[in-house]
Amino acid sequence: MFDSGLPISVRRVKFRMFCVLILIHAGISLSPKIASAQLSPGKLTLAHEHLEGVRRCNSCHKLGDRNIVSKCLECHREIASSQEREHGLHALQGYANCNECHVEHQGRDHDLVFWPQGESGFDHGSIGYRLEGKHAELTCARCHTARYIADPSPLVSAGKDLERTRMGLRTSCTDCHDEVHVPAFSGICTECHDQNAWKPVPGFKHDATAFPLTGRHEPVPCLKCHPPLDEASPVAGAAKFRGVAHTACTDCHRDPHDGRLGSRCTDCHSTTGWSTVAGEGFDHDRTRYPLRGRHASVRCERCHATSDKRPTFAACTDCHDDVHRGNSNDRPRLTRCEECHDVDGFRPARYALDRHRTSAYPLEGAHLATPCAACHRPEDNRDRPFALMLDHGACTACHDDPHGRPSAGGVRLCTTCHDQGTWRSPRFDHATTGYTLVDRHAQAACLACHRGADDAPPVFTTTPTACASCHDDIHLGQFAVAGEPELRCDRCHVTVDWYAERFDHDSHSRFALRGGHESVACARCHVPLDQPGGRSLIFKPLTMECADCHKSTPVPTGGNP
Repeated sequence: MFDSGLPISVRRVKFRMFCVLILIHAGISLSPKIASAQLSPGKLTLAHEHLEGVRRCNSCHKLGDRNIVSKCLECHREIASSQEREHGLHALQGYANCNECHVEHQGRDHDLVFWPQGESGFDHGSIGYRLEGKHAELTCARCHTARYIADPSPLVSAGKDLERTRMGLRTSCTDCHDEVHVPAFSGICTECHDQNAWKPVPGFKHDATAFPLTGRHEPVPCLKCHPPLDEASPVAGAAKFRGVAHTACTDCHRDPHDGRLGSRCTDCHSTTGWSTVAGEGFDHDRTRYPLRGRHASVRCERCHATSDKRPTFAACTDCHDDVHRGNSNDRPRLTRCEECHDVDGFRPARYALDRHRTSAYPLEGAHLATPCAACHRPEDNRDRPFALMLDHGACTACHDDPHGRPSAGGVRLCTTCHDQGTWRSPRFDHATTGYTLVDRHAQAACLACHRGADDAPPVFTTTPTACASCHDDIHLGQFAVAGEPELRCDRCHVTVDWYAERFDHDSHSRFALRGGHESVACARCHVPLDQPGGRSLIFKPLTMECADCHKSTPVPTGGNP
């Protein structure tokens, strides 16, 4: 086979082929355990133990495809179902790639769930249920337990541990808390309660009930009128809120007149106090000024002073101060209080959005949701608590300029990039800067690149475009080129991901990969490099002699192999 009469180049080729056959033969003879160790990066977790072995790799992996999501969803149908219904965490953007949070081949006891921000740092509001108040203090396991899973059967069928899974919970209050109101209300607890505490109930407005509280009724404790429920109460101490008689005053109060003056107590009395008689039963509707709204509860002497039994009432300002201090005098219609207010109360004003559209500044976009007092705020002192006429010639009349002062003599036109919809979504076309954003750069937040130092405003016009101005050099200067001031990362990398998609070992290096070298893992040749600046792999310079990596194999003597 190695005839010395052959040319030396031919003999070298035959010798190399002989060595390859020897290596192949040795690989076939390896035990399955050794072969598995060469192919598998590590043992699977206990949950996936049944998928262990080199013959089962294709249960989770497709040959030539790094993405394993489709294979994961073939087994985890409950996750696939939630994504199809666009429900839950796995249906959100950024959570569809399984192996970013569930890392396998780390050993039997490895926790298969990885929280990028830590379990306690997870943004619960991203799945449509924000934890606030007392809920924000609870541990995950306090709610995510088998007790509160609405329908555990699909999860049990899928082999889920009900005490560990985060799926299957509903967001209704009564899914976790007992319904204490008998009979029940609308079922939407947050109409009255919040997540800070069960009591008090900040969302409950007695004015919206069939019995609005006025006068002396307002400070009365709830349990004074709402007695405790009987033994049928689902929770000890729950009170009766519905079905309480309130049609007549005598449902709660004793009639000291024993019915002699009729059953309509309100002909003479009001809720301001029992001892305050409302004009001895006088019907104010017979006058030129019927009492309505808040006026009906005003004590007689507030308007009918001793010195003047017949007060004037042609205008509201006959009794009430002008809180706008004449700020509306140049708008004659606004000088009439009833154009915006009524007798039910000074607030809220009846100056609705459709009225604002007829003003000098029609509201659009996010301005429609801005409270009136946010713009019409007190000016120089308390004597003018609510300014009506505002300067609105420029955005900066109300808003701070986050870009700093404009150039000398220039006026910045905010509407060039922004509209009234939202300040954080400008209409700016980045391609006009000469640096078009594509791939992952197009997804980055503006302030990720245009951030100012400390509390300084964002920097836009002088932002550098070199890769190294934003990204660290993970190769620790190995690919720096003499005479080039900036590192050209784009020679190998693309903006889709960090992988070196453009790197071609045959044309971009001094060592073209041929034969068995094509399947050798990168880390076999490019070993770790530790420097004070960080940790990387050694890419250059590397020796290229065979003996530097391969030990010499003795040439067999005798006949042909």
